Amino acid sequence: MSFNIASFTAIAEFKAEIDRQIRMTRQATPRSGFTRVTLPGEIEWELTQERLANGIPLHKEPVQEIERLADELSVEIPWNR
Repeated sequence: MSFNIASFTAIAEFKAEIDRQIRMTRQATPRSGFTRVTLPGEIEWELTQERLANGIPLHKEPVQEIERLADELSVEIPWNR
């Protein structure tokens, strides 16, 4: 379902209200055990940016098994180029 925001309010007013809500949310005191309050999807966005910049971390054991199989089959793997 989608809504045409302009049918309910001016776009500029809507954006200003959303910005206000974001600021208010981010200024909230985090619950015990947390360092900050995040918005829906924010953690996933940050993780995506981290992985795009630095790659996806892999566990040592599966990587070693892939390398062993690649060597056995004489297949070149990208991280050994």
